[in-house]
Amino acid sequence: MMLLAPEEYWESIYIIPPIACSIIFSVMYSFFTIPEFFYDANKFSMIASGFAAIFNLVSNYIFIGLYGYLAAGFTTMGCHMIMAILHYCYAKRVMNRNGVEFFSKKFIILVYAAVIIVIPVFCVLYDYPYIRYGLALLFVIGLFVYRDSIFNSLKTITNKK
Repeated sequence: MMLLAPEEYWESIYIIPPIACSIIFSVMYSFFTIPEFFYDANKFSMIASGFAAIFNLVSNYIFIGLYGYLAAGFTTMGCHMIMAILHYCYAKRVMNRNGVEFFSKKFIILVYAAVIIVIPVFCVLYDYPYIRYGLALLFVIGLFVYRDSIFNSLKTITNKK
C-alpha cells in the first residue's frame, strides 16, 4: 500500500485479508456450480444468489454504519462463504441424486478452516512485518520440507468422503 497509495489510504490494508478470502470462497462457489449446470439443476443458483444478495445488503447496512468501510470486506466474505456453503450442499444433493461422488467433505472443511484461521492472523500481524514475513518464510519452508507428505494427504483427502 505504501508504494501504491497515499498515506490516507494505508489503513485500507486491513480490508485485503477478507477480500482475499472472498475470492477463495467465490472460486469454491464456482466450482460447486459445475454439477448443477451439468445436470441442468441450476434453478437453485437464482435462489442462492438472491439470499446472498439480501444478506449482503442487510449486513452492509448494519455493519458499515457501525464499523465503517472495513466492515464491507467482512460482509463480502460472509456473502461469498454463504454462497459457497449453499452451493456445496445443493451440488452434493444433485450429485447424490445422479449417483456421482465428487466432493470431499474433509478437504472442503480443511480449506474453510484454514481460511477462517488465517484472516485474523493476517490482520493482527500487519503492524509486525518481521514476524509476518518470518512466519510466511517458515510456512514456505514447511511446505517444501513436507511436500511429499502434503501431496499424499491431499490425494487421500480429495478421493474420499
